[in-house]
Amino acid sequence: MPGFVDIQDQIAALLRESGAFAATDDACIRSLAEVAVWQTIPGGATLFTQGDPSETMYIAVNGLLGVYVRNGDGEEMLVGRIGPGELVGEMGCVTGERRSATIRALRTTEVVMVTWEAAEPVARAHPVLMLSLCRTVVGRLRNVQEGRVAKVRPRTFCLILHGSDRGVRAFVDDLVSEFGNLDLTFLVTKETCGDFTTDRLVELETRHGFIIYLADSTQTAWTRLCLRKADAVLTIVQGADEPQPIEPLTHVISPGIPVDMILLWQDGIIPGKTVPWINVLNPNTHYHVRRRADVGRAARLMTGNGLGLVLSGGGARGFAHVGVSRAFNDHGICVDAVIGTSMGALVGGSVAMEWDHESSRQRAERFSRRHPLLELVIPRRSLLSGRNLRTSLENWFGDTEIEETPIRYACVSVDLNTCTATSHRRGKLKTWVRASASLPGIFPPVIEKAGLYVDGGVANNLPTDIARDMGVNFVVAVDVGVIPEKPSGNGAQDAAPVAEIFCEHP
Repeated sequence: MPGFVDIQDQIAALLRESGAFAATDDACIRSLAEVAVWQTIPGGATLFTQGDPSETMYIAVNGLLGVYVRNGDGEEMLVGRIGPGELVGEMGCVTGERRSATIRALRTTEVVMVTWEAAEPVARAHPVLMLSLCRTVVGRLRNVQEGRVAKVRPRTFCLILHGSDRGVRAFVDDLVSEFGNLDLTFLVTKETCGDFTTDRLVELETRHGFIIYLADSTQTAWTRLCLRKADAVLTIVQGADEPQPIEPLTHVISPGIPVDMILLWQDGIIPGKTVPWINVLNPNTHYHVRRRADVGRAARLMTGNGLGLVLSGGGARGFAHVGVSRAFNDHGICVDAVIGTSMGALVGGSVAMEWDHESSRQRAERFSRRHPLLELVIPRRSLLSGRNLRTSLENWFGDTEIEETPIRYACVSVDLNTCTATSHRRGKLKTWVRASASLPGIFPPVIEKAGLYVDGGVANNLPTDIARDMGVNFVVAVDVGVIPEKPSGNGAQDAAPVAEIFCEHP
């Protein structure tokens, strides 16, 4: 917490930076700062509860707040996160309605609090304050209706070692460097910052884009401090080691704080080792690290700055995705996640496995040479048996699990039982690629887990929405399913396009 001398100046600066009071002048901001109170909220504490009277609004200074709502059974569900600079609770104050959600500190959080009783005289003296608040409320409601609710990306990370420390220090140094390429980053260790006060740590968070806390390998007082300051926890393990459970962290951190896993590999990803680690530690997500490039990919995904490649279905035209992959590689563009449907799922699998362009081209050529008439069957479930597709996928991917791909991967299929699109991020790569590419009536559906799965293009042929849930901020979507327009002439320059490429970023 800042000292008494400059507290009002800091509160005034926070009010200006929040954006909720953009229409107000300096006199109004100063008057509001004079009635505001700076508070520290311990992790797990509640600011207000759903159904309470709306008497106070808050601005998050640092830390992380969770938004919880009760479902029909009365059970609380985490539906959102609120980061630094966000205004909280103003909607109920303006409308006079009771709280629509419960706000709880996911970790130690500092807020500036203004009671509505104290704000009303300021609003009467400066009517522009109410105008500014109303604009904020209306803008927030419009964003919710249009599905444009911004995700809060973590800014503070706690690294906790589990098992052997082989290569850990080099990984930490590389991670700090890669984070530094994205924003100003500071590494907090017990050796360099063990005697820092809470105020000093808060100051570090304010001055830096990212803070990385390096905890002890056991739950010491230092480790507990690091965990309480983290927006996300990263458990570092040696992928080749035998999986061992970790000491529970639930009594230190909130359930709303994600706990991810970093798998370090000395000589490449070992088949069959990743899934057991996931089953034992049950992380929110995981990252494979074999070399420096993997560290950069992990850093981008952790901070929501990843690049996602989305590949559509489109039958034989889907082989154009191989050329797109080569263009990315030739221009040194790193793909952090790949999502595919139908033929895009197949080519996306090769991208996720980091096959070189020539290998992908040869496999595609051999696959396309098989004549479909050789697979004709009595059409009970499908026109073709699907032997070529099944055999090719078994030869290409073997027993590789989706969780083992060096590049994060997902594919889409449709469950005929529920008529819904399903995103597959776990399981056998060969199984779910085949499901995603099984065109209804042409190939037999994949029967798995009491479901009947067919071509994902039936419901979602260009799944850019899935990319947003995979740590991706920038999306390149390649649609080969578009119907080409008829060429206007005979020249090569008038040929119809094979694909359309879309780029998205907030």
